[in-house]
Amino acid sequence: SRRLLGIVTVKDLLLNEKTCIIGDIMDENIIFANTLDDKEEVAGQFEKYDLMALPVVDKENRLVGIITVDDAIDVIQDEATEDIEKMAAILPSDRTYFRTGVFSTFKARIPWLLLLMISATFTGAIISGFEEKLTVLPALIAFIPMLMDTGGNSGSQSSVTIIRGISLGDIEFKDIGRVIWKELRVALCCSAVLATVNFAKMWLVDYLMLHT
Repeated sequence: SRRLLGIVTVKDLLLNEKTCIIGDIMDENIIFANTLDDKEEVAGQFEKYDLMALPVVDKENRLVGIITVDDAIDVIQDEATEDIEKMAAILPSDRTYFRTGVFSTFKARIPWLLLLMISATFTGAIISGFEEKLTVLPALIAFIPMLMDTGGNSGSQSSVTIIRGISLGDIEFKDIGRVIWKELRVALCCSAVLATVNFAKMWLVDYLMLHT
C-alpha cells in the first residue's frame, strides 16, 4: 500500500543486531511533508528540526518521494533573495541578475520609484508651506537634510524588521494592529531621544557659533 509507517536511520541499521526486524527499530514519530505543502514551509521544517531528508506523502499518506537538505537550501536562498528585493523596494524575480532582461528589471523597479517620487513631492509641498519662515530664519534650512535622512533611516529600519518578521512567519496579517502599536511606541521613544540630542546640539553648537 506504500503507506509511510516510520523511518530508520543508517545508525540504527549498523548498531542493531542482524536478527532485529525493521518494525522494532523504526521511529514512528515521523516528520513528513505533504505534496500540497508550500515549499517555504517545508524548508522551514529543515531549519526547525535540523533534518537531512524529509519523506513526502500524498493525501492518502502514501510515500511518493523525499526532499533532501540540498533542495531545502535552494529554497531558503531563493526566499532570502526575495526578502532582500522586497526590502529594496523591488518586485521579486526568480531569475538571476544577468538572466533578467533590461525591460524586466525596469518593470520591477519603476513602480516603487514612482511611489517614492510621489511621496517626495508631498514632502516638498509641505516644506514649501514654510517658505516664509525659512526666509526669516535661514538657519532652519540646514536641518532639512537631517530631517529627511533621519526619516528615511527610521523607515528603513521599520520596513526591514517587519519584512524579516513576515518572512520568518513571526508576523501575520492579523497582527497589523500590534505591529502599528509597537512601531508607534518605538517611534515615540526614538523621537524623544533624537529631539533631546538635537536640542542640545542646537544650544551648544549652533547657538554659540551664531553668537561668536
